[in-house]
Amino acid sequence: MPLDEALYQAVVAAATRAGVMREARDLVDGVINCSKPVISAICGPAVGAGLVVALLADISVAGRTAKIVDGHTRLGVAAGDHAAIVWPLLCGMAKARYFGDLNDPNSEVSQLVARAQAFQLNPEFGTDPNTHYLPAGRSIVSTEPPSKTTRKE
Repeated sequence: MPLDEALYQAVVAAATRAGVMREARDLVDGVINCSKPVISAICGPAVGAGLVVALLADISVAGRTAKIVDGHTRLGVAAGDHAAIVWPLLCGMAKARYFGDLNDPNSEVSQLVARAQAFQLNPEFGTDPNTHYLPAGRSIVSTEPPSKTTRKE
């Protein structure tokens, strides 16, 4: 492929990406700043832009066939678009991530990882990342009272 053709395709691709990003931003802004209540009904899969509207709505109603899909986790990458906004809002900033010492089996985060049967993405790569993901739909709340030695410093 000639250099001028490759440059042209790179410019077109960059313009396309910029347009998609602008549309995504406008969609999120539109839902958040809408003066009327936004109500979503989820029947079947909610992915991509549909997921944005479904989860950012003021009221979301999910049917029995609803499936909420975030493709980032399948790809093994962190969310960098609307999902970076949506998931912390849905589960609360304090519960969006847990931090702690995985080398200490008595730490809160180690016990959470064990109790919730957390998993790592793409273990076949052999990178052994320190990020563990909690499975959706399982209770991660402990039924045991907190330890008296557990405290925030």
